[in-house]
Amino acid sequence: MTLEETLVGVVIGSVLAYGSSIAAQNYLLKRQQSEDTKQRVYSPLYDEIMEAMGFLAQGDDLVSTKEWHRISKEEHLVYRIDDIKLQADLRKFYGFTLAKVREKVSVCTNFYPPLVVADLNQRLNGQATQTSMADVQDVAKAVGWNLQRNLVPPHQIPSASAAYERLRVLSPNFEIDNFLDYFLWWKDKTAKQRQILEYIEAKVIAVEAAESLRRQIQSRLGDRSGIQDLDNSSLNILGGIRKFKPLGQTILVVLGALLSKIFGSYPLALAPIPVIIILLVILVPILSKMNRQSAADWIAQKMAKWGPWVAETGADFSVGVGVTIFLIAYSTWGGLVVSGVFVGLALEMLWLGDIVRAMSLKSRRALQSST
Repeated sequence: MTLEETLVGVVIGSVLAYGSSIAAQNYLLKRQQSEDTKQRVYSPLYDEIMEAMGFLAQGDDLVSTKEWHRISKEEHLVYRIDDIKLQADLRKFYGFTLAKVREKVSVCTNFYPPLVVADLNQRLNGQATQTSMADVQDVAKAVGWNLQRNLVPPHQIPSASAAYERLRVLSPNFEIDNFLDYFLWWKDKTAKQRQILEYIEAKVIAVEAAESLRRQIQSRLGDRSGIQDLDNSSLNILGGIRKFKPLGQTILVVLGALLSKIFGSYPLALAPIPVIIILLVILVPILSKMNRQSAADWIAQKMAKWGPWVAETGADFSVGVGVTIFLIAYSTWGGLVVSGVFVGLALEMLWLGDIVRAMSLKSRRALQSST
């Protein structure tokens, strides 16, 4: 191989190694930010919306908005939601949609208790006493405050039932045997009234909006792989790669490759190992986004099985060569540079081995949690 051919190979290999290192670093940083967004934004919103769907299904307007308030008002994290439609849907749900439900609930709870009071007084037929007036209010609240629901909350039933029984003793006009049947009588009576129908319409819209939000957020939480929860050694990978200065490493590779002919050793012979690992790390998410999940899974499985072993074996070999060159030619600048290049390659391969191992571990945890 001529000197010109060697120089061309060195330049091409160095540029590829440098570009691949930067691309891998950017990818890992984006993955880290994505996992942070899942933890701080999407996961809390998902739980809150699931809770809201439960409350709405029961006819309750006591929907918590704590997480949305934290994200939108306190920590200002809405910019982390990278979908404009999802942002708009969230603002509408937590704003107009829930406000409309609360408005319709308020209409029902203010409109119906006086009607129940009037019905009970009519049944008493002038037999009311100071005690019975309080019982009338208790029964009226238990009925009127819950007609938009499908049931009376269990904690209200004992006191309302006792009050209704005391009223029945006072007049024969209470032909309905017990409080729960009286509540169901009112449910049938008001089922097609405007106040109830408007509440049902608002509730259906809110439930559908919540379900749409749940699906959208769940799609963003579906991919649990990444670099979240890495151990300390893995967390140091990104810092190590950044501190290692890829441009300085490239310069060392160029100098080492040029000088290695003196000693018959070629660091570029080992450079394909980290380059190929980096390219495969980048290729897996690209294939996933291209709906080539089977190919992505196959590459990921092979990387998980062989990636760390190849990287660590290459690192051991590189360190051995670097130490040998240092012992033979430590008195020359060329020997020191070539030795440093081999050690640098060894460090990068060790870091890449940790990256592959950590990502594989995270993927296994995600698979276990999904099953």
